Amino acid sequence: MRSNLFLLCLLLQSMCYAQPAVDALLNAERSFASTAASTSTRKAFLGFLDSSSIVFSQGEILNGYTRWSRDIPEDSSLLLWRPRFAVLSASGDFGCTMGPSEYRPDRAAQTAGHFGHFASLWHRSKTGRWTVLCDIGIHHNDPAPDEERVVRRALQPAGGVRADTAEVTEREQEFIEAYKSGKRGLLKEYSVPDAWILVNDRQPVHSREMDDFDETVLGHYQFEPVGRWLSPAGDMLVSYGKTTANQKKANYMWVWIADRGKWQLMMMVMN
Repeated sequence: MRSNLFLLCLLLQSMCYAQPAVDALLNAERSFASTAASTSTRKAFLGFLDSSSIVFSQGEILNGYTRWSRDIPEDSSLLLWRPRFAVLSASGDFGCTMGPSEYRPDRAAQTAGHFGHFASLWHRSKTGRWTVLCDIGIHHNDPAPDEERVVRRALQPAGGVRADTAEVTEREQEFIEAYKSGKRGLLKEYSVPDAWILVNDRQPVHSREMDDFDETVLGHYQFEPVGRWLSPAGDMLVSYGKTTANQKKANYMWVWIADRGKWQLMMMVMN
C-alpha cells in the first residue's frame, strides 16, 4: 500500500513539474512569433535560430542562421503563427512545437497570401535559453480552424532506463522499407494514435483519422535520411532528410518518441 502511494506521489510530482516545463517551451515559441509580428520575420529568425540550426528549401538542407543572415533580405512581408501542439522530452530541455501560420506579402495587407503550418525543434542551452534547431513548414489554401486550445504532451521519466537509440534507427528504416513495399496500416503500427501528419496542400490530421498512409498522401514518397537529433534523456529522436514525390524534391522531419518501451512516431512533416 505504501509503495503504491509512493509511486502515486512520484507521478503527481512529475506531472506538476512537466506542466511549467511545457509552458516554457510554448512561451519561447510565442515570443518568437511575437518578435516576427512586431519587428520583422528576418529579425525574429536571426534572434531565435541556433547557430547550428537547419532549414529546408526544395530538397536542400541549409544552415538556418546562415540562410537568414546572408540569403534572405529584409522586406515588408508579415508571417504570423501560433503554437497548437507541443511535446517535451523528460529532460525538459528538448521539444517540438507545431501550429498554424499565415503569410501576408505586405504588413499593410488585410488578407493572407497563403496559409500553412509550421513545426519546429527546440533545445535549451546551458544558459537556459531556448533556441530553434530545425524549422520546417507546409502550405495549404485554407486557414486553420479558429481554435485556442493547445495540446501539451510531456514525456515521463523512464526511471533511469535509457531507451535503445539503435532500435529507433532500425525502426525508422523498417518504416521506410515497409512504405516502399506498399505495406498496409503503417501508421497504426508505427505511430501513436494522436500523431500529427503534416503534408503540403492539406490541413494536418491525426494518424487515427487516416485509413492508410498510402491512400492519404498523394503520390509515392521516397525517403533519404540525412541526420538526426537525440534528446539528452534519450526519449525523443528527431530525424530529417530529403524526399521525392511526383518527381518533386522536398524534405521531411519526423519526431519519434519512446512510448511505453516502444519507439513510435509523434509527428511527420513532409513538405
